[in-house]
Amino acid sequence: TDVIVGTQINVDDLSKGRHFIKFRNPVTIKTNLAYCMLRCAGLTPGQTVLDPFCGSGTILLEALEMFEKQVKCIGLEVNKRGARGATENAVAEGISDDRCVIHACDACNLRRFVGDESVDCIVSNLPWGVMTGEKNVNDLQTLYEIFLRLSWYVLKPNGRIVLLVLRGLQLTRILRKLGGRYRILRCQVIRTTNNLPCLIVVEKLPVDILNLDIKRQLANMSSYVNFSSEMYHAIHNESISDQATPSRQDMKDERLEKDRQKIGRVEPDW
Repeated sequence: TDVIVGTQINVDDLSKGRHFIKFRNPVTIKTNLAYCMLRCAGLTPGQTVLDPFCGSGTILLEALEMFEKQVKCIGLEVNKRGARGATENAVAEGISDDRCVIHACDACNLRRFVGDESVDCIVSNLPWGVMTGEKNVNDLQTLYEIFLRLSWYVLKPNGRIVLLVLRGLQLTRILRKLGGRYRILRCQVIRTTNNLPCLIVVEKLPVDILNLDIKRQLANMSSYVNFSSEMYHAIHNESISDQATPSRQDMKDERLEKDRQKIGRVEPDW
């Protein structure tokens, strides 16, 4: 067995100070960790990456440096000062608006700025609720769940989400709740200076098999009961037209996904 031993020969941490020419957010991620997250996302030249909690823009700027500005980056930052600062950092590195655009927007409104199935991967450092003073875990639970639900729509089929989050167990519980939409590929606890955050990698399933299966059964059985559209909406919180028999493409995607699950999946190369 070969063993490789390395040591740091430089005095200063080379991951510090990069991409913060004009602005640095109080809560930021190191560029070396951003690089690892982008590798886990499987990003390649010509693709689009989204960071809905972009802060200073570290992850997006690292992606542009990795691929020599041959990727498109979209960032969302709820703090207007942070959004302006991230934009200034991008401009200072010579990045044009067609390569990187930052919106001052809450991540819960991301579909206002990002089209459906237009993003190849989502890479983000989620709010931890520590430096911000957020003590209500339920508020973070709601934020995480809304974000994951909306992300499913903007991601392309089989697109990946790579997240750094302090509350890894909480996030995995939400992902299990949304099990028909995502497949968990990897969960890895890492050590930072004073915390043990979790790096989570998930993949979007092309079709929500369980949801389609239930809708198909409801459509087939509705003719045997006296079931009004109002009653259906009251029970399922959606209109009865939404439960019609799935399209041919949906059925094809469903069959492909079932076959894929039966065959099994090769562990991704990290």
